[in-house]
Amino acid sequence: MPNPPLEKVNSKYCFMENTWNISPILSEKGQPLCDILVMPVAVFNKETNLLQMKTENWSMASLALESAKKSGMKVMLRVGSYGDPKELTRVAKSEQLKAKFVQGVVEFVRKYDFDGITISWIWKVAFSQGICTQDIDRKSVVSFLRALATPFNATGKTVIYHMNGFFNTIMVAGDYFSEIIDVIDYFYFECHLQTPGDWFPTTNFSLNLKKTRDLINELMTKIKKGSEFRRKLVLTIQPNYKNYELSDQKTLKIGTVFVKNSQMKKSLIMSEVNFAMEIGAGVGMHDFTTDDVNGECGCGSLPFLRLIVNILKMDCEPISCF
Repeated sequence: MPNPPLEKVNSKYCFMENTWNISPILSEKGQPLCDILVMPVAVFNKETNLLQMKTENWSMASLALESAKKSGMKVMLRVGSYGDPKELTRVAKSEQLKAKFVQGVVEFVRKYDFDGITISWIWKVAFSQGICTQDIDRKSVVSFLRALATPFNATGKTVIYHMNGFFNTIMVAGDYFSEIIDVIDYFYFECHLQTPGDWFPTTNFSLNLKKTRDLINELMTKIKKGSEFRRKLVLTIQPNYKNYELSDQKTLKIGTVFVKNSQMKKSLIMSEVNFAMEIGAGVGMHDFTTDDVNGECGCGSLPFLRLIVNILKMDCEPISCF
């Protein structure tokens, strides 16, 4: 049976990309600020057609994994990435390679004690940077996703489908969501990918929530099990503000003294968070880094994230740096 969605008010999904220092997502008492943490520690080996652990910085990554699990976070292994959709597509088109790959992922998760997987596969899109996927039919896509998700879903582990955020691609691909929705716990979209023609081709998530809602509603009409899909949707909050003080919080600064004031207001951040919570299962915070490189700010090393958490809990004000 699929895992029940996390309680909305506590659903916080964090994606760690550029650092293995998890101290910013722990409170002073060691409590986690995120419910789910995704760690991209594996890469695809083209020779073996299997995942293998990244050799660089593994000692730091392993400590981060251990600390995150100890704090109570669910730690997900990312399967696939933005840069290798062709390799997963090649595997998905071969029954032999698919079976071998799935078994390899199962063993990988077991060996390193992950709590589940995040599938990151952009299977129907081409980029100007030269990252292009091979053509693959929808039946093969569904077959691969179900094969990869089922072993973990069946054992109570969490399965996330990371569609990156390419709205037009999702619309063109058609409704394959309804055929995998029973084995996926969360559908994660990076709303901050806002290149024209991608996630939101006509609007900006952070500036026009009405148009954003209209586009999501349009997507729901394309999905037979739209209401169930919507309940499992996780939207990201714009990460750009993490280094800025809020323009309307002069006495309660968010960020360090060397950071310029932004035009961002707490009310707008709150509207984004509440919008994301209203739409689906929670809020994602993608590719975060600490904003205080010198470690001197009294309000913690990642005050933007803490602000988001405070808003989600609805029980406290932004933390002062003084």
